[in-house]
Amino acid sequence: MVHSGEDVWKHFGFTGNPLDPRPLGISDLDRQLLVGRDAELRQFMVLSSNLEGAIVVEGNIGVGKTSFVNAAQHDLAEKGFLPSHQTIEVGETTDPSNLILSSLSNLVYSIEKAHGSNACMKDNSLKQGKQLVASTMQGGWGGQLTVLGFGGGLQRQQTVTAPHAPVLATMTQQLDAWMTAARQKYSYKSGITVVNNFDRLADQELVELLNRSRDLVLLRPNMLWVLIGKIGMFSTLETQARRVSEIVTGQPIVLSPLPLSKVHEAIGVRVKKSALSSKAEFPVERKFVDLLYQVSGGEIRFIFKRLTDIVYEVTSRFPSAETVPTELATRILKELAERRLATLPLTIGDQTILRKMVEAPFRIRDYAKFKIPSQQALSKRVRRLMKMELLQSERKSAKNVAYRTVADVNIAYGSS
Repeated sequence: MVHSGEDVWKHFGFTGNPLDPRPLGISDLDRQLLVGRDAELRQFMVLSSNLEGAIVVEGNIGVGKTSFVNAAQHDLAEKGFLPSHQTIEVGETTDPSNLILSSLSNLVYSIEKAHGSNACMKDNSLKQGKQLVASTMQGGWGGQLTVLGFGGGLQRQQTVTAPHAPVLATMTQQLDAWMTAARQKYSYKSGITVVNNFDRLADQELVELLNRSRDLVLLRPNMLWVLIGKIGMFSTLETQARRVSEIVTGQPIVLSPLPLSKVHEAIGVRVKKSALSSKAEFPVERKFVDLLYQVSGGEIRFIFKRLTDIVYEVTSRFPSAETVPTELATRILKELAERRLATLPLTIGDQTILRKMVEAPFRIRDYAKFKIPSQQALSKRVRRLMKMELLQSERKSAKNVAYRTVADVNIAYGSS
């Protein structure tokens, strides 16, 4: 029985949650937890040999893109790269100023994490770079600029003021000088900046941001930019932002969902690393993992998150439980999905069309299937549902975009 104040995971024989759904960090321990991406890691190592420019990593939501990139950064750190322990999260208002300042901020954080809090005090250019970040965050310019970072499951957001063009040029010069000093002082080959969440931007927003960032941001010397987005991101750049696609190193690294066998292997590795004894087993049955894989399309983050949620739900209801029967886990899974959908502003029309959408992936040209009068009307409905994160898109070519419902919709509205 789990007593008041007792750690749930210790009750089941673990040091902590073995299936923590947050992205893996850049550490020796987390690197051991990545499973099934050997080929993609080799591709990343080859592309990074250029030392600068941009690498594109594509994959559907929840497939493990950030964890993969952090594992690659771990390997590159051993080869003399300065990794980025924090990830820039782009949004609709992100501009080149955000990217430059956030990059410098994250690199300062990384070098101090590696060499101590006084690492930037040992060289004038390093010191000036840190001072620029600090003074900018105090808000000395007019307008708004958001500096975003994400690392180890923690997010920070600081609002600062946006620079005029001459100041932006100074910022890029300062970033260049800072990276040159980091190479000379600490023998780094290159600095890495990771930019995530491009999948949250519409194609037009993506193209506009990267076109504006090409010369000011992506062509900085001694800087390797890793751009993370949905499948088809590079295809969009090739057709709508040719100048940007031409400076991307090689072809995109595309992360498909892991095979079910590799998901089970990943769970096994994590369970073994977190177990207090060799007898510890994850309390949810293996066949329930198979079910989660099916309804999510192999989305490993969703699988880990729902397994975690179910353990907490069962423990709170049945403190003496030692295992979680699949029948009980399935019932709770449906409750969680329905609970999430109940918080959203779904109309009767939304619910009706979602019940039809769960049947199979679809394209905008399939509007008649949903008894909708036009492609324009279906596009409007799709945009609404995607803002609520109930649909995912996958661009197979410039004019071929497929959509599918996410796991919670499949669970709540699916027929089986």
